[in-house]
Amino acid sequence: MADRPPTISFRFYAEANARDGASFSTPVKLGNPLRDAFLEKVPTIHEGMIKSIYPFRAEDGTWGCSLRLDNSGRINLEVVSTERRGTYFIGFLATKKGNHRLPDLIIDRTVSDGIITVPRGLTDLEMVVLGKQFKVVGDPDLPKLTVPKEKRGWNPFRKKEPAPAPAS
Repeated sequence: MADRPPTISFRFYAEANARDGASFSTPVKLGNPLRDAFLEKVPTIHEGMIKSIYPFRAEDGTWGCSLRLDNSGRINLEVVSTERRGTYFIGFLATKKGNHRLPDLIIDRTVSDGIITVPRGLTDLEMVVLGKQFKVVGDPDLPKLTVPKEKRGWNPFRKKEPAPAPAS
């Protein structure tokens, strides 16, 4: 049986060199400080490398999340954090409905434990989906999706039962 495709895509791209060319990098504007830069076209880390998540509430009311990576992701993170110190690591979160950029992370030290933390910027709905897609570590109070009583059991594709004939 084939694995179910992911419902959410989590990708992290390393900052690239402008001389790498259009085949390997793409231009982007980075913030804090605002400047033009280039990102690699191939993600360094993707959702297939995430083993578990540790969600937490950020100070601004959004969610943050620490991601524990598998061995392949841990090695990629260690390599990029060693070779690209002082550059940015940019994350994108995508669903079927759209995507958004996560806060820019600056690489300031070597990360060898295989844990990357998104400090803020995730919505309640994204946390619900992440909680279903990945193993959740710790005891977070994740938001719940509630379905109104009138919508429970509702299925637009269900055959409608014919109305009973009126009594004569």
